[in-house]
Amino acid sequence: MASTRFTTTARRRALAIGAAGALAYGLGGAMAETASAAPVTTVRCPSQSLQAAINSAPPGSTLLITGTCRGRFTVGKNLNLFGIGATLDGNDAGATVTVTAAVQVWLAGVTITGGNNPSTLGGGISNTAGGTLVVTASRLRGNTAWEGAAVANGPGGMLDISGSQVDGNTASGGGAIFNDGTMHVTLTTVQDNATGTGSVAGGVYNFGTATLTASTVERNTASNYGGGIYNGGTLRLVASDVEHNAAGSGGGGISNYGTLTLSDTTVSHNTTPASGGGIVNQGSATVSGSAVADNTASSGGGIFTVDNTSVTTVRHSTISGNTASTGGDGGGGLFVDGGTLRLTDSHVRGNTAYAGDGGGGILNETTLILTRTSVTDNHARNGGAGVAIGGGIVNYGTATLTDSTVAHNVADTAGGGIDDYDYGPVTLTRTAVEHNTPNNCMPLGSVPGCTG
Repeated sequence: MASTRFTTTARRRALAIGAAGALAYGLGGAMAETASAAPVTTVRCPSQSLQAAINSAPPGSTLLITGTCRGRFTVGKNLNLFGIGATLDGNDAGATVTVTAAVQVWLAGVTITGGNNPSTLGGGISNTAGGTLVVTASRLRGNTAWEGAAVANGPGGMLDISGSQVDGNTASGGGAIFNDGTMHVTLTTVQDNATGTGSVAGGVYNFGTATLTASTVERNTASNYGGGIYNGGTLRLVASDVEHNAAGSGGGGISNYGTLTLSDTTVSHNTTPASGGGIVNQGSATVSGSAVADNTASSGGGIFTVDNTSVTTVRHSTISGNTASTGGDGGGGLFVDGGTLRLTDSHVRGNTAYAGDGGGGILNETTLILTRTSVTDNHARNGGAGVAIGGGIVNYGTATLTDSTVAHNVADTAGGGIDDYDYGPVTLTRTAVEHNTPNNCMPLGSVPGCTG
């Protein structure tokens, strides 16, 4: 009997439709509930004062806002701020909205802009007093801060962003979104944000616990690490895209120093002149059912692992079309510079290394374990200083391949399939190394069980 499998796009579409329906139902239901359960007051800016309305509103009530409200707004009670095409503009005088206590605040249908908090957290919204903040169907744009230019969620805080856009914000210290509490981001786009000189995290800066679902992090830039995302906490991405981001010092898409999990997620077209075009991992990273594709770096075009304690696990995923450019150390698809890399039921294909130590598909300097994985159609090219060896794999450490295939790879110099440059231990179990150019394994006899 034939089985039915949803494509990645279909799965994301189904998830997005379901989440959007729940979001619309929840917003409409909540508005109806608040309308009947607590007072609803209309605030027409600029003729009426939003802060005065906030001050006089009973806890748990709803303000329906129209027009453009200018100033700094502080909320210290349970309150819903629902916009009807409304803009809250901080006039560059501090955080536009500040949640000042451990209360519940819901912002919906508003644009938050003009926040300017250059020496501390939160330009557009500051939630650093342990509050619960929900942002729905809103836009956070044109804000600045030290960290968390659009929104900052501090320790003990809870932040939920859904159906929103976070764009055009600048953090001198890092992160359009800063999280040190608990955060959920759903059906949201984080794009075109930037950091100041020497700073990390163009888009998302996480030190707490965060989940991004059916969301996109794109076209963000960091002068240091983590063009799209910098993670020092626990971060999970589900059915999301991290694409077209750039970082000056490494991790064009994602820099991970904590615990990172990617499920049904694409990391693509990210760049850095340093290491890890798609991902730099110095912690624990698990990539499952995902794609790391078409990223560019000087070393480790797709994924770069560093630190002897790091563990990178790739399952049911594809690493393809990535490039290690001239002037770096190589490793077109993956560079294992430290720790352990495990690939299971995955594909490493169509990656290119132009220089350095070669390794069109994989450059391993520590521990590499492949199980039921194919390494195909990769290329180690002559592109500058270095050696064009190991079209599929260059090994300087320990490599174990089981039930795998290394085929149709090309090296411009030698070792089209596997180049065991330092004669490190390579173990092949039920593994085929074949149809590589100009040969399968070099130096001759260095890889037991490999001929030609």
